[in-house]
Formats: sequence, structure tokens, C-alpha cells
Amino acid sequence: MLKLDTTLGTLRNRSVRWMVNAYRDINNKDLILQAWEMCRVSEFNLSHASLTSAAALTALRELPNTNPALYREITGGKTQESTGEEEDEPIEYGSDIPVEVITAQIVSGGSVTTEGFEVDGDGSIVRTGVAEETGG
Repeated sequence: MLKLDTTLGTLRNRSVRWMVNAYRDINNKDLILQAWEMCRVSEFNLSHASLTSAAALTALRELPNTNPALYREITGGKTQESTGEEEDEPIEYGSDIPVEVITAQIVSGGSVTTEGFEVDGDGSIVRTGVAEETGG
């Protein structure tokens, strides 16, 4: 008769050991960064540098023209013009920086050319003048 060893000690030791070994093997910042860089789609990858690059922002900005079907899928069919909001009803975003200024900063790749605003040392958009003077 054949008897399998199914004692708790044998099973527990083997299951924990492989998890600890796997954790040690992949708990390496450089390895994780390389893994993100290897996940590629055309000229882009999933690294932070690639996803926030000027080329990626340009590709996103041009997506409605280059791939309208994907753009509709991502946006749920909504566009800036058809948000369902009334023209004169303001939208609250939780910031005193106008959306147009934020959009211009993203499109320009990090610089702000709107009068009355600038980018400070940590990359945040800040007002440089009195709020009443900037129309915001």
C-alpha cells in the first residue's frame, strides 16, 4: 500500500520557503524598474520617464485624431465640448489654479507661459500676482 507524507510540518516549510525566496528575488528596485521598461508598446514603455515624456503627452493630445475609437473608449464618449455641464456653471476642481493654466503647463512639458503663474521649485503651479489681477 502507498502512503503519502501529508504532515503539516512538511507542507508548511515548503510553502513558506518559496514565498520568502520569491520575495527576496524580486525585492530589488533596479529589477522592478527594468521590468517596467521591458513592457513596451511601440516607442513607449511603462516606466515613469516614458509615461511622462513630452512624446507621450503629445501622443495623448493627438489621440482623438490618430485613434478615435480608442479615444472614445478611454473617455467614455465624452469630450470637453460635451461634458453635459452648462456653459456658465463653474466646475469645482479643488484648486485656485484655472484648468486652462494646468492644461497649458502639461502641454508645454512643464513650463507655464500664462501671465500671473509660474512653476515653483517642487514643480507646483503657483500664482505670481494678485488673484484679482489675473482674472482667476
